Amino acid sequence: MTTWNEIKKYLRLTYNIAREDEDHVFIVFGVGEHRTQQIVLSRFIAINREFIEFRTPVCRVGQMDAMQALEWNCQSSVGALGVEGGVYFLIHNALISTLDPAELEIPLKALAAVADSLESRHTRGRDEF
Repeated sequence: MTTWNEIKKYLRLTYNIAREDEDHVFIVFGVGEHRTQQIVLSRFIAINREFIEFRTPVCRVGQMDAMQALEWNCQSSVGALGVEGGVYFLIHNALISTLDPAELEIPLKALAAVADSLESRHTRGRDEF
């Protein structure tokens, strides 16, 4: 895959898309035990190149200590935690021109599983996102 349109086509063929627009695709993953995790894939331009962002909510700011989040970031192999609008998100970025299906699938599945695990831990088992 080398373009955003090819990525969107692949996602449409592989997943049930909850919603999409020109620069975003919303996928809701079932992660077991009646739990779900929404991942938003977004296209953006940086350093004159086209990138994709994978973003999924984890918990509200008051549910996780900032120091815990920073320490978690130092150990993470896929994605990093960030905050926007009072919510912690697990975020991963990749260069679109070099993506192949595995490089798309691995972060999608890993972020869904890891974000749900963090969410469960920090929300006392609730599925808020």
